[in-house]
Amino acid sequence: MNRFHLTVVKVHHFTVTITVRPEPVVNDIVADPACSRVNIGATSTLPAAGLNIAVGTYRWASLSIPAPLAATGSAESVIAVGLAGINSSNTANYPFDLANTGIFAGGRRAIINNDDFSNYTSFIDTVTYSIIPIGAAPGFCVGDTFTVKAEINPEPVGPVTPVSETTCSGVTFSYDLNEYLTNIGNYPDPSDDDLEDVTFNWEITAMSPLPFAVGAAIGDVGSGLFLTDNVTNIVNYPLTVTYEVTPTSYLGCDGDPFLVNVVVNNNPDVNMNPNGDLTLCQGEERTLLGIVLPAGSYNYSWTITSAMPGNASLLNANSLSPVLTAQTDNTNSITVQFKVTDATTGCSDSVNTTFTILPLPTFAAGEPSDLEACASVLNGLQGTFNLNSSSPTTVGTITYHVSESDALAGIGAIPNTATYNGTNGQEVWVRLTGANGCYTIESIILTVNPLPTVTIAGDLEICVGESTTLTAAGGDTYLWSNTDATAATTVSPVLTTLYTVTVTSADGCTNTASVTVVVHPLPTATISASDNLICVGESTTLTAGGGSTYLWSTAAVTAAITVSPVANTLYTVTVTDVYGCTNTASMTINVSPAMTWASVTSTSTSCFGGDDGTVSATATGGTPVITMLGKMATEIQWVQPIWKPEPTT
Repeated sequence: MNRFHLTVVKVHHFTVTITVRPEPVVNDIVADPACSRVNIGATSTLPAAGLNIAVGTYRWASLSIPAPLAATGSAESVIAVGLAGINSSNTANYPFDLANTGIFAGGRRAIINNDDFSNYTSFIDTVTYSIIPIGAAPGFCVGDTFTVKAEINPEPVGPVTPVSETTCSGVTFSYDLNEYLTNIGNYPDPSDDDLEDVTFNWEITAMSPLPFAVGAAIGDVGSGLFLTDNVTNIVNYPLTVTYEVTPTSYLGCDGDPFLVNVVVNNNPDVNMNPNGDLTLCQGEERTLLGIVLPAGSYNYSWTITSAMPGNASLLNANSLSPVLTAQTDNTNSITVQFKVTDATTGCSDSVNTTFTILPLPTFAAGEPSDLEACASVLNGLQGTFNLNSSSPTTVGTITYHVSESDALAGIGAIPNTATYNGTNGQEVWVRLTGANGCYTIESIILTVNPLPTVTIAGDLEICVGESTTLTAAGGDTYLWSNTDATAATTVSPVLTTLYTVTVTSADGCTNTASVTVVVHPLPTATISASDNLICVGESTTLTAGGGSTYLWSTAAVTAAITVSPVANTLYTVTVTDVYGCTNTASMTINVSPAMTWASVTSTSTSCFGGDDGTVSATATGGTPVITMLGKMATEIQWVQPIWKPEPTT
């Protein structure tokens, strides 16, 4: 814009030539945005020439810095000498030296593209330079004030003091670094600030102590929204890793680095003692042993982590010595995890152990079976058992034990299994061991069946020729020594005989009883008669012998009877001895009727003293001739003959 003042005085005609020098015209400048505390840059360079003429120099009019932005660098130096008091009418104030590109010196201002401003807010803000252009010689005409505006982008501001984080050895940590910034808006919400998304670059600048770490070293770098790393502490005390983090806004503005100290606590050293080999039988209990170093305060946790462990279980799972019970419903291998957590730091470590599950042997169907035996003695409670007969078809090694604890421990096996003397109601434990060493425990009950109580009833004393019935009782079946198989047997021994019966009960138990049947001989019955030939009207005495009691056919019960039969009569006596045996004897008493002589004849001996003489008499009613012989006549005595018939028997 040209400025001039013209006065014309018409006095004389002459010509005044006025040279109107132009003032420099410079348009407003909008510089490229600059980051906080970064030079505004080349786009803010003041032009050497205006739109019309060359610019000799510039001088300040004003500098507007909105709070809380602050000038740094060369602009800060200008402010230090009183930029706020610039008087635009004073052309001597703070002229620019276009040749001076660096420093404020001798009252001559450097070009503004070296200026920088701090913006620690959350938003972009603008600084405005008001600058007066001054034309070059001659004239040094002053142009209108123009502005140079530059947006100052905020820089992310981290914490002043180091951030402290704690993690555990070998655990991947990831910290959202945006959360450490002090000038970010509501994170994460990029609509309320001009910073998000902020990215970060980090570098490990220190470790203490050195070099006790795995997976981290001084000089390691990384970047991203998160500080993510995994450091293994190989010592038994905390390790501190220092990360220097540089934040960069989404506009590319870097903030001052800040520090994050990550304390890496050591994990407990965990081990597991399986307390045996790595095989378990189904249902087997095993006490596991946890080992933890160093000594300290810890929380323990045991878990079964394998798939489909069935009904496997852990007892006392929060101790150092839990009891693992293998499943019984399948044979899948099971994995047990022992996890230890430091009660102070929360750091933990774990160890896994896998066990192979072996199947249990099985008894054959229906085995082992309860056993029965007969009592060893009458009314006894003990019997002899063949324990082997409880499991005759089961395959494996079988032992028998008097207690469950012995069976479980595999000790105290009964030696005499085929002839074991057991008690009624006794429980015997049967241990079946398979080829894989696993065993199954079952129990059987011993029952002692009583022996039958055998009785024999019957007449145990008989006489020759008699029989007796012996009747046994006390069982279900019977077998006599005479092979009869009924409860009662009738015997007729001729001699004293021993009879034995074997009685079997419903339980199959047998017992015997014996009796002796005494056979008494019959008494020898005798009859003697005082005269067995009598005449009519006479009597005779019959005397019986051989017994203790007598019974005559006459009904008399005495040993001797006197009879007077009138005819030949048979008398019978039944003789009974002390055993009740009887026998009989009979005798006929002949009775002679009255007789008469029919004739009597005789012959003399031929010589004296001879014996050839005869006498013959014939009687009626008696026997034929009776001849009497004699040697000498003097020896013959004659008497009245009495006829006695001979006995018929």
